[in-house]
Amino acid sequence: MDFYKNAIKRMKSNKSLSMNRKTIAIVLTIIVIVIMIFMYNPSILTPVFIPIVRNRLSSGLDNPKSFGLLKIVYNGDQILFKSKHWDHPREHEPRAIVTVTDINDFITSVIKDNEIGLGESYVHKSWFADDLMIFIQIMCFNFDTNKSVRMPMTLKSKSMDQKNIEYHYDVGNDFYETFLTDKLMAYTCGFWKDPRETLDDSQFRKVDTVLTKLKLKPGMKVLDIGCGWGRIGDYVSNKEKVTVYGLTISRAQYDYMKKNTSVIPIYGDYRDIAKLTNHMKFDAIYSIGMYEAVTQFNGTMFFDQVKQSLKDNGVFVMHCISSIDTSKPQDYMGDSYVLKHIFPGGQIPDVQWIYRHIRDSRMSLIHHEMFGGQHYAETLKHWRQNMLKSRDYLLSRGYKEELIRSYEYYFSSCEAAFRANTMGLSHFVIVNHPIADIRNDGNYLCPSINAN
Repeated sequence: MDFYKNAIKRMKSNKSLSMNRKTIAIVLTIIVIVIMIFMYNPSILTPVFIPIVRNRLSSGLDNPKSFGLLKIVYNGDQILFKSKHWDHPREHEPRAIVTVTDINDFITSVIKDNEIGLGESYVHKSWFADDLMIFIQIMCFNFDTNKSVRMPMTLKSKSMDQKNIEYHYDVGNDFYETFLTDKLMAYTCGFWKDPRETLDDSQFRKVDTVLTKLKLKPGMKVLDIGCGWGRIGDYVSNKEKVTVYGLTISRAQYDYMKKNTSVIPIYGDYRDIAKLTNHMKFDAIYSIGMYEAVTQFNGTMFFDQVKQSLKDNGVFVMHCISSIDTSKPQDYMGDSYVLKHIFPGGQIPDVQWIYRHIRDSRMSLIHHEMFGGQHYAETLKHWRQNMLKSRDYLLSRGYKEELIRSYEYYFSSCEAAFRANTMGLSHFVIVNHPIADIRNDGNYLCPSINAN
């Protein structure tokens, strides 16, 4: 009797197990079908995704700590999202209105790729904003992007860097000339005392600040690592009566520099500085806005080359963006869209791993100065305005509307990040041998900047 009872129990158990397997198989089949539909025709799921996007926005923008008001409309007058306090803003609270012209592309792009999708759908003209920078700034204020892009645990090869630099800097010199309108054609931030100043005022002040820290003397040999188009080096050479060598991995920049400046051009990778210069020793070395392309895993190699190329009593000054948001991990890279479409292979430097690279290279940091993000924000605003003024010219030269909108988004998103104080600027003064008695007597400071 017990035998039959046990047999019946086993039959029921097997039947239940069979039913569970069937249920799992059905669920997996449904999931696969949904994924295939999303991949091949994602717009069919837009009605499902709209509430998800709405809830995401509400979680960041409708809580007691939120700052900034947002309204998103589509299909004429339908509201995708509207901040609870839209009609009762606080004093000086930023407001932005986003008009979605292609709700399917907008929703599916954001669901699939977050920051990247938001930028790509803007390039596709799927949405517009009454003030693009303010809209992105509101997003920076209220949403955590710490997990948006993390650094892959790998070294970057020379061929990867070559490809990345060509992708960005070899777009066309005439393209860059439309927004880098200052005499130095400086593709880094200026230092501003007053928003009414010009790019020329700010960029010359920035370079003069670097020169104050280099303490050059006539006849010196100076190396500019990541020299751009060579106009900064040309200014340094003429003002200080020194010989400037400029290192670039961009063929377009090399050709421009060779033709238009007094800088001695060197074409090659920063990892080969000693080899490219026949192990020449320089009296001084500087790098303005290049270290962002090095990344944390190549940093020690960078400083090793600087150490080998700098005289024992020489000075190295480095100007670069630095993260000032301590909540972000040290392997955080930056804005996802910018790193995919504008600066592939780049990374926002973190001060802590710069310190470590300097130490590992047996060099000595004798001065570190930080500046607020407002300097770069103001510079980016001018670049964006200059480029948009030249839109018709760029289109007539064969540049595509997508490229212009992509750079508009890049300028706006970076300006927003700097104004939201997630990034700032750093100056490092580094030597091969430490000075026994170091006193901060103001020699390394720029009073006009620090007075602000």
